[in-house]
Amino acid sequence: MKRVYLTLAMVGMVAVAALVHPVWAAPVGGDVEGQFNLGVSLLHKGKIDDAIATLQKVLKMKPDHANARISLGAAYQQNGLLDQAVKEYWMAIFSQPNNAVARYNLAKVLILKNKPDSAITVFREAIRLNPGYADANVEMGKLFFTRGAVDSAVAAYRRALKAKIDH
Repeated sequence: MKRVYLTLAMVGMVAVAALVHPVWAAPVGGDVEGQFNLGVSLLHKGKIDDAIATLQKVLKMKPDHANARISLGAAYQQNGLLDQAVKEYWMAIFSQPNNAVARYNLAKVLILKNKPDSAITVFREAIRLNPGYADANVEMGKLFFTRGAVDSAVAAYRRALKAKIDH
């Protein structure tokens, strides 16, 4: 039952989640995961400033919460605060070195910061950690293509297609 609530809350359906289980719908005080879910919900609803404040609260309670760092990085990224986003993604990677999502998000910000070589390196690491990461291959393919490395772009797109077919 809690999984149903968490799924609903993460897609921004907190009101519906409250019907499933009203106690889980209102995170209180030191409830790290409840606050995290609220922060993610606010982020998905576009309430970026509220999401940032909530996720910062989570990180005060649990500084090594990698998913909160990834979500906070995404919120900063949406607000155009790219340096802060980079910092949060690196902190997530420090907390969870095998987190391919943190690396993928970091690479996306590096593209925005006009650092394509660094982005390619980070995408490669995300793919090494998760060979079936189609989105990382697609983004890397785009980078290769814009740089005129058509063969590398085609290879990346093929890996992405294979990953989609295999999964």
